[in-house]
Amino acid sequence: MPVPDRSDRDHFYSPKDARDVIERENLSHNDLIGYIPDAKTDTAEKKLQKEAAKLDKPNRSTFNATKVRAVATCDSCGAKRAVYSKNAVGQKGGPTKRQLEN
Repeated sequence: MPVPDRSDRDHFYSPKDARDVIERENLSHNDLIGYIPDAKTDTAEKKLQKEAAKLDKPNRSTFNATKVRAVATCDSCGAKRAVYSKNAVGQKGGPTKRQLEN
């Protein structure tokens, strides 16, 4: 569904509201796919990615979203935790898939 203001992080529909809009507008799966922005051609999406990269730059040595390898959920409180690694699996300096299996 179209997003009127991409900078507004509260623009998402609740699941119930989304179902209501889909049923009311009689949207198909292909219609919904058309609303997903294409990062390669959508200039607004490219701009948002560049802004996010600028915000990541000062923290590059500590955390970078591209270094997230898994997401774990705490058994006690249910909070989500990011598991990240400096090196990607299978890349130079990173662990191999076989090492992770052991």
